Amino acid sequence: MNRVFSVQTLRRIAISTLLPLATFGTTLAFMSVPPNTRGIDLDSGGELFSVHCGSCHFAKVGFPAHHGPNLHDIGNTGALRRPNQSAAEYILESILDPAAYLAPSGRPGMPANVAAELAPEEIRNIVGYLASRGAFPDYDEILGLEIPDRRSAAAEPTLVRHADMELAERVLREKGACIQCHSLDNSPEGAVFAPGLFGVGLGNAKAVRDSIIDPHRDIHPRYKMATVLLASGQIVSGNLVSRDDDRLTLCTKDSQNRLTMKEISLADIEHNNGQPVIKESQVSLMPEGFDKSLTEQEIDAVINLIRQLN
Repeated sequence: MNRVFSVQTLRRIAISTLLPLATFGTTLAFMSVPPNTRGIDLDSGGELFSVHCGSCHFAKVGFPAHHGPNLHDIGNTGALRRPNQSAAEYILESILDPAAYLAPSGRPGMPANVAAELAPEEIRNIVGYLASRGAFPDYDEILGLEIPDRRSAAAEPTLVRHADMELAERVLREKGACIQCHSLDNSPEGAVFAPGLFGVGLGNAKAVRDSIIDPHRDIHPRYKMATVLLASGQIVSGNLVSRDDDRLTLCTKDSQNRLTMKEISLADIEHNNGQPVIKESQVSLMPEGFDKSLTEQEIDAVINLIRQLN
């Protein structure tokens, strides 16, 4: 009786131990079989993502958000962003039309022309690669996505490396202190003293370089300097930020060369023929010679960053 009991007990123990191991082994073997991607090249998609998107985005677990969010789980979370839109559809829309939807944790700044140099099949491979981050995508769906060919022989390449982005941001934030006036976003609060760098309209390298070398060449009316003659005889100059029937606001520099907002009552301004003496100037607040303090590598990095934001 004890012997039978012992054999049965050992048999149960063996089954209870081996069955999970066999199940685990089968699952592991199944997972090791490459998925049928329907011809979509995930390796190529990953390489293209690294080259064209890796300057702003990571797609690996444990990495922090950089200029853009970490996309390691976008194959899962992308399906939850917009109603009646799959993850693959959301990813494709984000590539072709970044302004169509801004993720809750995101910020404006993804360039509209990020896919301008890519063939439709290259974009499809990127979609497939990203859709596989955190999920098992429907490759038949991805294969059936309609992707227009937006390549143009006249299009100027806009390839930016991660190192370029880091260098440019160091120049803008530290060496040049440009972020004191310019914003990397297009939010109004970041574009009071000077145009925001996002969507400013400088889409080619020459236009950006010209604006750095000669900031007074082409000044937007919103950011022109104004000189105000006060009734006391004092002259105040600055960027005319706002004006109403009672007062105006100038963006001026204080004794320590810091930008500050100065409100002036129209009653305190000298008048000529009933009109306040306010003269516009063709001089920009941006200092001359900024380019002289930068290396060619730094200028090129800043140019590429601004082009990416436009």
